[in-house]
Amino acid sequence: MAGLASGAHAASFSDVFPGARSMGMGQAYTSVADDLSAMWVNPGGLAGTDFTAIGGSVGRMFGDHGPLAFYAANYARPFPLREESVVGSGYFALRESAGSRNKGGDRDSFYLHYSEPVKLPQLYLTRPLKAGANLKVVAIDGGSKGAKTTLGLDAGVLAE
Repeated sequence: MAGLASGAHAASFSDVFPGARSMGMGQAYTSVADDLSAMWVNPGGLAGTDFTAIGGSVGRMFGDHGPLAFYAANYARPFPLREESVVGSGYFALRESAGSRNKGGDRDSFYLHYSEPVKLPQLYLTRPLKAGANLKVVAIDGGSKGAKTTLGLDAGVLAE
C-alpha cells in the first residue's frame, strides 16, 4: 500500500511577491526593500518616503503545481501628522488555475500600512532604523478544504 501513496500539492503562497525586483531577488529583497513593493515584503522599507506613490503588478507563473496568477495594487503617502512617517494600503490576490493538477486555493489580502524612522541614540547608529507594520485581512479559498478569513500583523525593520 505504501507504493500507492501520492504527495499533496498546493500553491506555496510565500514564494510569490508583487513587483519584478522583489520577485527576482526572492527572500533577499527583505534586506534592501526601498520601493513601493516593500509593503509586501518588509514594511519597514517605506519609512521616510517623502512622496506619494501608487503601484500595481500583474503576473503569471508556471510551476510544478500548475499555473498561478497574481494581481496587486498599493498606495503609500507621507503621513502629515508625524514627520517622516508613511501610511498606505494595498490589495494582493493570488489565483491558482482550475487547470492545475491539484487546486490548492486562492488568496486575497488587504493591507493597511504604517511606518516611520526610529532613532535609537543608545545604539550609536548613524541613521535611524526604518520600522513598519501592516495590519492585514487574509481570505483563503482552499478549494475542497473550504474558505477561511483571518486577521494578521506583519512588521519589519530595515537598518541602513
